[in-house]
Amino acid sequence: MEGKVAVSSGIGCDVIHLPDHWKVDTLAPRRIQKLYTSRELTLMNRIDSSEKVAEAIMWSAKESTYKACHEGPAAFNPKSYCITGVKDGELFVKYQERHYTVWFRLDKEVVFTELRTEKSKGYHSQLEWVEGNESESLRTKVSSYLSDTYGGSWSIQKTEYGKPMLFQDNRLSTKKLSLSHHQGYIAFVLCN
Repeated sequence: MEGKVAVSSGIGCDVIHLPDHWKVDTLAPRRIQKLYTSRELTLMNRIDSSEKVAEAIMWSAKESTYKACHEGPAAFNPKSYCITGVKDGELFVKYQERHYTVWFRLDKEVVFTELRTEKSKGYHSQLEWVEGNESESLRTKVSSYLSDTYGGSWSIQKTEYGKPMLFQDNRLSTKKLSLSHHQGYIAFVLCN
């Protein structure tokens, strides 16, 4: 495996079911110091009036940035993805000297974030609640959407580093995809 590198997808999404996220003391000082810079903590009240909600949005934004930008074996260091600003449903995240915009949506008990590193038309994002196996439901929803939109038979496979790849009629597709699921909620972002 040495020398192998996964290519970043350029898009990332994350979904958090807040009641489940809060089963851990998300505001414990030791946890906060480990995950966030002091500068990031000063932005919390600009993200949401609830510190717990703001922390969940910040965490989700870091996850989306990681999914969109990281290459290679899993090595998530939360402080490498630094939130530098906030504005009307957007967080600005710096990673490796580049700046990204992460869009966020708060819907009752769910946080959804997405990042698209490429300026392009033809994005589709979807968030919904499902019953049963989240992973299987997510694969089925994505495959159905792609078949309905573009025709053919679609499948999802993961690279050795866990990045999703799309196949149309058993051939690798150039379409980019990010997936997320948490406690019955599934989400995906697709770039044509």
